[in-house]
Amino acid sequence: MKFEITYGKGFIVLVIDLEGEVIEPPQLNDIVHKVNEELKDIPKNQGIVLYGRAPIWLYSTLVHEFHHWLWIAVFDPRIDGAVVVASHLKGLQIGEVIPL
Repeated sequence: MKFEITYGKGFIVLVIDLEGEVIEPPQLNDIVHKVNEELKDIPKNQGIVLYGRAPIWLYSTLVHEFHHWLWIAVFDPRIDGAVVVASHLKGLQIGEVIPL
């Protein structure tokens, strides 16, 4: 499993690549630690988009872990954008789509 970070205007995109690996729930703590290491030097006063194929329980854990970011969105390829699932930014509502 690897993570790639790309930058947008006012947000980052965390690309999750399982590299064909099957992950199991007991790995969650290690995965969260690895993600936090990848993001440790990135300011949290911006949005974060989760992008890539992964189990829903991994996405749920990461959304919880990133609750202190300005906003969180999840990419949906059907609409070619990221759906806001949490926001502390006035004027950005849950359900809004961030074009990528």
